[in-house]
Amino acid sequence: MYFHGSKVKVLIRCLEALKKKVNALEKENYFLKERLTKYENPKNSRNSSSLSPSKDENRPKANQSLLKSSGKSVGGQKGREGKTLEMTGDVRIEIDYEKYSNNN
Repeated sequence: MYFHGSKVKVLIRCLEALKKKVNALEKENYFLKERLTKYENPKNSRNSSSLSPSKDENRPKANQSLLKSSGKSVGGQKGREGKTLEMTGDVRIEIDYEKYSNNN
């Protein structure tokens, strides 16, 4: 089968365009496979334990504090009189609902 010169040029351009498209799709396929392997084979890290927190024997119990006692007594300095806020008598708050409504 014989092609005219102009048809050969058109076919060559089509072939080059198809090669570029194949290369682009192969690159995209490679990167997508890389991303997929992260989900199929996750690395075993602290955040992806195979045990649930309730089954993990090494976790601290609810009544165990991770902080160690410093030996200091609790409260303020010795000899210093503590102060607390006094309660006020009558507290009234008035809100103008019409000011904040959306009907204005």
